[in-house]
Order: sequence, then C-alpha cells, then structure tokens
Amino acid sequence: MASRVDSYLDDFYLKRKRAQTHLETLRESVQASNAKADTTLGEYNDQGGQYVFRPRVRPIDPNWPAMLGDVVYNARAALDYLITALVRSHGGSDDHRSEFPIFGGRLLDKGAKHWSTINKWWDEDPDGEVKRKLANTPSEPPRVLWRRFSLGK
Repeated sequence: MASRVDSYLDDFYLKRKRAQTHLETLRESVQASNAKADTTLGEYNDQGGQYVFRPRVRPIDPNWPAMLGDVVYNARAALDYLITALVRSHGGSDDHRSEFPIFGGRLLDKGAKHWSTINKWWDEDPDGEVKRKLANTPSEPPRVLWRRFSLGK
C-alpha cells in the first residue's frame, strides 16, 4: 500500500518519467544519426604539404529542438510538482506561485555574472523570490533542497 507521501509525489514521478522518456528518445535519435555519419577522408595538398579535410555538414533532425524542449519542460514541471508535494504533504496550501526556485535571467540582469553567485541568491534571497516560490513549505526546505540539488557543493 502506498503511503500518503508517495501519493503526493505521483505527479512528480509522472513528469520526471516523461522527461526521461523524451531524453531517451532524443538520445536514440542523435545516436542513430551519428551512426549514419560519413567518414571524411583527407586529401593531400602538395602545395601546403598537409592533408585537407572537407567534412560534409549534415542538417540536424528538425524534430530535435522540439524533443529537447519536451525534456526541459517536463523536467521543470517535475521540480514544480516536487514543491507542490512538499507543501501538500505538510498540510499547506499551494497556489500558482508555488514552484521550484530557478536561478535565472532576472538575477543575471541585476549584475550576477556566474552560477557561483547562486549560493548568495539562495541564502540571502534579496528580492524574496525564493521565499515566495517556497511559500507554505516547512521551514527547512530551502536548505534541504539546496543541499540536494546543488550538484554536490
């Protein structure tokens, strides 16, 4: 029998699985395309004393951008569902503002130049953006989520 917490995570697992499925489809398509790649042979240039290679540039599959978009969209939605599950599992009410805090454009516009500044953004939350996105979550989520998703830092 599934626990109550597991049921809160159902949407997260479904979206994550969709992202993984789209990523695998994209990966298989790219690998199939690479398997068809022509070998580029060099021609010796007597005047320059070196080989010259002129590889044919093949167009990419027009479906790849859409596939990549599906991967990113579903991965992002899975993170948002994770926050929703966290809110609901602790008796809170989620709303349209509940979402996983993503470091991005607005912060870069304010002078942040590198991903290395994400710690400051997350910890100091100068505009209250992290707090707003994590509204109605337990008091520990920012630290717990940051440790979990900080790429081992």
